[in-house]
Amino acid sequence: NCTLPTCTQLPIQPCAAMMMPVHHMASRTLFIGRTSSSRSLCSAFSRTVEEEPVVSLSNGTVKRLVKLRSSASARSSQRAFVLVGMDLLQEAAGGLGGRLHARTLFVPLGATHSQPSWLTADRVIEATEPVLKKLTGLENVSGVDVVAELDQPPRQDLLSAHWGVQQQAAQHEQQDAPATRPLSRLLALDRVQDPGNMGTLLRSALGFGWDAVFLLPGCCDPLNPKCVRASRGAVLRMPIAEGSLADLSQVTKLHGLALVAAEPQRAAARPRSTSRPVPLGVCLVLGSEGQGLSPEVRQVCQDVSLAVPMAGSLESLNVGVAGSVLMFALSPGGSASMGAQLKGLQLDSLTADNGSDV
Repeated sequence: NCTLPTCTQLPIQPCAAMMMPVHHMASRTLFIGRTSSSRSLCSAFSRTVEEEPVVSLSNGTVKRLVKLRSSASARSSQRAFVLVGMDLLQEAAGGLGGRLHARTLFVPLGATHSQPSWLTADRVIEATEPVLKKLTGLENVSGVDVVAELDQPPRQDLLSAHWGVQQQAAQHEQQDAPATRPLSRLLALDRVQDPGNMGTLLRSALGFGWDAVFLLPGCCDPLNPKCVRASRGAVLRMPIAEGSLADLSQVTKLHGLALVAAEPQRAAARPRSTSRPVPLGVCLVLGSEGQGLSPEVRQVCQDVSLAVPMAGSLESLNVGVAGSVLMFALSPGGSASMGAQLKGLQLDSLTADNGSDV
């Protein structure tokens, strides 16, 4: 049914049932916004291009994606979520062996698109600008180039000796990736409900080389569109587990991790020491900005607490910023590496007191 020139430059998966991508995440439906590169994407696919573009806001697929964008329960029941932006898709593909598969592509009428070699799809359907507005919830979609429905990445079982196998297989583009991964840096979040803060923490965890994130009850959905956007796609590449406080205690005992609570008041009351070594394995536990850590988590983390030293009368940083600073300080070689760079610049006043508050 395609009325555009046929082009087979971009590889197509025969069908989702016959050939699944190596990585753990596949795209179900992808809507591409009005950009200068959509038209050749349409003509690059030898699969079916629907004769009629999607123009109705009551279209079944459109309504389903709107529900996924706005409802955590819908995302959970359908095991899917919505991603906005070609740059985020590229981030996701970069962490999954450099490839991403789409079951359906919606392309705007009259737009052109340079072919992304890392993206494959089964179908291409044209769509109108009002449809894009409905999908994204935005009044102005001139800067929106992609809205994608993706399969949810699986939650990790950190009690398994084979945790992280799927991520490794994806990154190595092979099925025989190493069967085990060391777990020495774990970020645990307790009732962190702001998606922007969670996204910032996920992005920092990935950037500082932390191994995984554990979500305790009361946290927001990491696949909330605001969280995905704030994480710059890190939510798709960072191994994420979830469970109870008892589950977290089991994980830390199994992997030999010291539970470290980020708690400004208790850390301030403890005498400061700059000589205490950072434990070999660390689980940093962060609470919500408004409520802090729950009493149960405080009880489990009663041995070690820390905080970012503050100057002046400012009480605290938000949990996204404070957690990022603490993750950097607890990263292997993090503080020492930065201190060496500062010393190289001969900034004596900045390196005179480079101690840790751990």
